[in-house]
Order: sequence, then structure tokens, then C-alpha cells
Amino acid sequence: IDERRDPYLSTQKATDYLKDLYKVYGDWLLVIAAYNCGPGNVNKAIYRSGGHYDYWKIRRWLPRETRGYVPAFIAAAYTMEYHKEQNIPVAQPKFTFQNLDTVHLTKRTDLSAVEQYTGVSQEELAFLNPSLKKGVVPASFDGYTLRLPLDVMKAFATNRDSIHHASQKMVADKSDDEEENESTATKSASGPGNDMAKINYTVKTGDNLGYIAEWYDCRAQEIRNWNGMYGSRIVPGETLTIYVTEDKINHYKKVDDLSFSQKQAIESKQDQGVDVTTVNASTTAEEDECDCKIYTVKAGDTLWDIARNYDGVSTTELKRANNIRYSSSLKPGMKLKIK
Repeated sequence: IDERRDPYLSTQKATDYLKDLYKVYGDWLLVIAAYNCGPGNVNKAIYRSGGHYDYWKIRRWLPRETRGYVPAFIAAAYTMEYHKEQNIPVAQPKFTFQNLDTVHLTKRTDLSAVEQYTGVSQEELAFLNPSLKKGVVPASFDGYTLRLPLDVMKAFATNRDSIHHASQKMVADKSDDEEENESTATKSASGPGNDMAKINYTVKTGDNLGYIAEWYDCRAQEIRNWNGMYGSRIVPGETLTIYVTEDKINHYKKVDDLSFSQKQAIESKQDQGVDVTTVNASTTAEEDECDCKIYTVKAGDTLWDIARNYDGVSTTELKRANNIRYSSSLKPGMKLKIK
């Protein structure tokens, strides 16, 4: 949890700090300057100006950023106060405190479990609770206040025990996965097994070991071991040795000929539990036949961000239209259908 990212708590702390600064300077412009560059720099500027406690008289001795920060603050405050007179339209927030409620949690709660039982997407939950850095409310004696849309409070209260149980199961499953990965890493260190076949992959522009490992259902460290690599640097045109299971070698041989978006689309299907070894490469080009808009995912995108760019589109509709089960399945280069 990073409470600095919580708009309510961070604003409360900021206003407390501003009040303390006003007790020192007795002038709000000097307070804003000190908030930006620190009281030490303001005190130095006051001294160099001959003891003036007037922002405009000490401005020349302040850091360049602060000389621009205070006028910008004044302009922002003026715009907020007189936006009607200046015919400046005001954007209404998607959420207000009038249609939100809170619930106090002391047990570990995973936002994916909350999504499962309330229907509120993880992106929306993260937006409402920005201090949660990893999508999880940690267990604590003092607890954490989780913000939720008012209309799902009944669903949360009804399924509260199920949500906690699901969160505990996720922890157990994660521990099992970590043990399995550790076991796999130990085995892979000694080389490929007898049921593995060797194929080659030619590195393309934009590739990295993480992507390649996903496309061939292996680990990046295995690729390093197979190719005698000590780092993660690869260059376009370089040939990598990859070992895959013999019974699926025909599927993996096709990967080298696919475009980046096609490979990412197949990986997305695999995240949804589809047997990608039976997927024909041509089916990944569905955007050519879709009577809809196509959006190419960029680095840092979330379903929540993408949905907000299209009127009437929700994250649930995006998941349904693109067969996405988890938000974490999004990867740069993926093509999303917007209906």
C-alpha cells in the first residue's frame, strides 16, 4: 500500500503542511513557493532580497521552476473560480463520492476475487483505490478501507466470506506455481529432456526474451541456457535455439513465420485456456473480417483506459468481444475488437 497515491489522504497531508507553512510566512504565495522548492530556498531568497516577505520581491532569487510554478498555480486557481465567465467547459467525473461506499477489510483480499463476485473490473477497483500497488488488500490489524460502487455493496456483503476464501486459494495456488516453477528451473538447468525437439527462431524487431518465452511456452532462463546467454540482449536477425515438445513441433515451427500481432493473439488465446496448437495462423487475423473498430494495445494500456476512449464500451464488453479472461493478458501489439 502506498498512501501517497490516495487522493484523500495525500490531500489531507498536503493541507496540513500548507497550514504549517502559513504559520511561518503569513503569505499564501510564499507558502505555495515553499511547497514547491522547500522552506530553505524561500528563506534564502528572503535573506537575499533584504528581508522582504513578498513573493514578487523575492522571485528573482527563487529556483527557475518555482518562478513558473507560482504563476501557474494562480492561473489554475483563477480558471477554476471563473471558468463560467471564460466559457471553459467542465468535464464531469465518472465517479463521485455520492455513488461510492466503503468497506473495512482486515483479511487479505485479492481484487480479482472482488471482481469475480461483484462484477466490478480490476481496472475500476484500482482506479477507485489507487493506493493498492499490487491489486491486493494486505492483511493487517488496522485494516484497509476499500472503496466500491454503491450498487455492488449488497453483492460484496453477501459474498464476503466467498471473496476471502477465493483470496486465500489464490495465495495457495501461487505458492504451488512457485514451487512448480522452481522445480522446472532445476530440471531445465541440465538441458532439454528426451521428449524435446530442437527448432530455430529468428529474432525480429521488437522482440524480447519475455515475448519469445511466452510464444514457445518456456522460460526466458531456459532460452539463455540453450543458447549460452548471460544477459537478455538479443538483436534482429539473430538465430535462437528453442526446444519444444515433439508432439507439438508443427505448431511451434509456424511461430517464426507469424507477425508480432498474430503471435500475441495466439498467446492471448492460450491465456484463455484455448489449445493454441490447433489454431490456424489465419484465424489470428480476425480484424480483417470484423465489422468493428480495431485498437492496437500500447505499452501501459489497461482495459479500463481503452474502454474510456470509446462511448458506451465497458471493460466487460471488451473482455467478451476479445475472449479475454484476465486483464493481465493485455500485451503491447495485441489487436482488440471494439464493437
